[in-house]
Amino acid sequence: MNSPSNDDVAAGPFAERLVGPRLTLRAWTGHDADSYRQLVAASLDHLQPWMTWASDTPKSDEEIAVFVEETQANLAAGSDAVYAVERSDTGEIVGGCGLHPRGPANTLDIGYWIGAPFIRRGYAREIVEVLTAAALDRPGVDTVRISHDATNVASGRVAASAGFGFARQLIENDQRVWMWRFMNLPGISFRLEQPSDHVAIRQVVAAAFGSEAEAGLVEAIRASEHYRPELALVAELEGDIIGHIMISGCTIAAEQGRRPIVMLSPLAVAPEYQGKGVGGSLVRCALDRAEAGGEPLVILEGAPRYYGRFGFEAASEHGLTVHVPDWAPPEAGQVVLLSGYHQLDDSQKGELRGDVVYPEAFDDLD
Repeated sequence: MNSPSNDDVAAGPFAERLVGPRLTLRAWTGHDADSYRQLVAASLDHLQPWMTWASDTPKSDEEIAVFVEETQANLAAGSDAVYAVERSDTGEIVGGCGLHPRGPANTLDIGYWIGAPFIRRGYAREIVEVLTAAALDRPGVDTVRISHDATNVASGRVAASAGFGFARQLIENDQRVWMWRFMNLPGISFRLEQPSDHVAIRQVVAAAFGSEAEAGLVEAIRASEHYRPELALVAELEGDIIGHIMISGCTIAAEQGRRPIVMLSPLAVAPEYQGKGVGGSLVRCALDRAEAGGEPLVILEGAPRYYGRFGFEAASEHGLTVHVPDWAPPEAGQVVLLSGYHQLDDSQKGELRGDVVYPEAFDDLD
């Protein structure tokens, strides 16, 4: 079970039952023992990469009885909430979930698991939405988070689809962990830019930077051979474009010759939506697309404190020279190594060291 760690979150008992469109979240009972064991046994291959508690050895009746007693006591005390998840129409248990006080007093963390026979039905998103609403109904709670292993791409998609914005990358037990925060912007979506978006994109970029120069940069990249339409994304809310990001082509001048790579620039969020997680979600979505497309790395110029949470590091540490403006610190030139990089041999990695050469679209940008 997940033990509570922040008693300050307690604000009366947690609900014993939460109801969504198709699912019911309720307290575990002793009658669930056989269903629980059967579902976990049928889902071990699915669960074990992510859930340390998923064991080949089934829990005994005594262990489940202790678990039920503890989780029910925590619900009543308002210190932790662990639920069974069942289909409302059939009563079948499809997984488990919970709300956990693992951070500051104003914060609850969501956890969930779905049994293998019930994946790809949208249940995870429904669980997250029900738990988020319940968390924000708690007095004093205004932040809801989801964390997952960085390689568990499906969990990231669930978080993004449920309105969570990417917050940062953490390292826990030598593993990359991605943390998301609820943005409280119902209906936000992230998608590829379309020609019909171009005017709105220009307006958002100009407003975000307080300058037309970066808006012109977007259009210059779009008109060049370096444009990568599969890596140009917008954030849309109620039909309005509120954010934009571009990853486009550039080159490395290495000893072996020129090598094409990609760079992230620019990132823009409408001023009234800044600080809500929109920019972080755009970065995460764009990096995921770059990784899925086989890119070994992405470079950029930017604030290390901001981009470090996505895994960016000083480019110089990896043999790359990014020529930043005189007013910027050298560490503003950054790189994130994607999974494709680690699959390269030493010779191929050598081709990814050298001077980063910007395309002509950047010539007019100070």
